[in-house]
Amino acid sequence: MSGKIYHVMSLIPQNGAKYVTMNLGFFTKKRKKDSEVLLIDLDFDNPTLGYFYTKDSVYSIDNLVPVKNDLKKNTFRNNITKTSLGFDILKGSSVKSNNYISSNLVATVLNLAKEIYDYVFVVTQSDLKNSNVAITLLNADEVILVLKNNYSNLVKSTGFLQEIQPFIRKESHLNMILNYKDYRNEVNISEIIKKSNNEMNINYLGVLDYDAKSTDNLNLKEKNFFKRASVNDRVFKHICKKIL
Repeated sequence: MSGKIYHVMSLIPQNGAKYVTMNLGFFTKKRKKDSEVLLIDLDFDNPTLGYFYTKDSVYSIDNLVPVKNDLKKNTFRNNITKTSLGFDILKGSSVKSNNYISSNLVATVLNLAKEIYDYVFVVTQSDLKNSNVAITLLNADEVILVLKNNYSNLVKSTGFLQEIQPFIRKESHLNMILNYKDYRNEVNISEIIKKSNNEMNINYLGVLDYDAKSTDNLNLKEKNFFKRASVNDRVFKHICKKIL
């Protein structure tokens, strides 16, 4: 039985897709203790997924480029970074070029990941002109858009949703997570998107609050029984229950 792929991306840059991806990986592993969980960083503009937990690792997707036409499971496994959080990470490319990691390599990586792992969370840029983003969308079982409650997201939302729709398979699901909701803001983006895109079956998974102690996911390293939970722990547990 092959694993499931979850494609996480911000509606516009800096919405917090990597923050969401790390937490989804963490709480998936907590919920499914016997499962194998992998996070893949395909954001070529800002490859910093789990940086605090992988900064000393020399393994990354760049090491797969020389063998991209004959990539096997062993080589793939050997370039995965194990973390103290219970899940694995395939680090992003240090080469600032969308063309360095080919579309064929991305497709191969996703196929191997599904064969080896039960749950695979892939974070990418939000640029649909990048063919690797399209390939990830086409391979995803669940697409999770991360957006913020502001006018920048609102202006981009309608066009973006129309562009993304052809790449989502019929058997896949389109989900949204509202990150850092400002309750004083007059924009209610989730309701506006719901009304203007009622022909699309969009699942709203949850609303996150700002929590300074969870910046860069540093809070996930704390294993003390008495540690204060992040304000979003309950939300992420609920989201994982809905999508797993």
